[in-house]
Amino acid sequence: MSVWNWIQLVVAIIAALVSYLGKGMNKWLGYAMILGAGGLIIGMSIYQQDYRFLGFGILAIIFVIVAVIFNYASEGKADDDTLGGQISNLPDWVTWAGMGLFVIAIIPCFVLKAPVNESGKVPQTGQSQQELAKRGPTKPPSKTPPKQK
Repeated sequence: MSVWNWIQLVVAIIAALVSYLGKGMNKWLGYAMILGAGGLIIGMSIYQQDYRFLGFGILAIIFVIVAVIFNYASEGKADDDTLGGQISNLPDWVTWAGMGLFVIAIIPCFVLKAPVNESGKVPQTGQSQQELAKRGPTKPPSKTPPKQK
């Protein structure tokens, strides 16, 4: 498993435990889950030096700050395959501002390119890296032309 998979697993377990134990603090739990997701996006973007998704983490943190300042409702949400927080009862101006910031957060996804690794290629997923490691190093192309008969 890659580092990212381990981080996702640990965060999911911690969030499930906090969700179970903190049912009385549901409002703050929603804020904490959104902050955690935003912080995780920012942290992994910096760690992997792939800044295309950094805007989404910043957007999540901005929304939590606005929601806390104006005392909007928040709650933790957990389903079979999802886990997170939800902020509701937002006025129209916050919704429109959020949509505008979301569009701005999408722009780096199209403008920035994925970082390259040492070989000059775009990095692969953890699984494809493991498959390449099993095959062994590839031979560099020969500089001499093939012999003719």
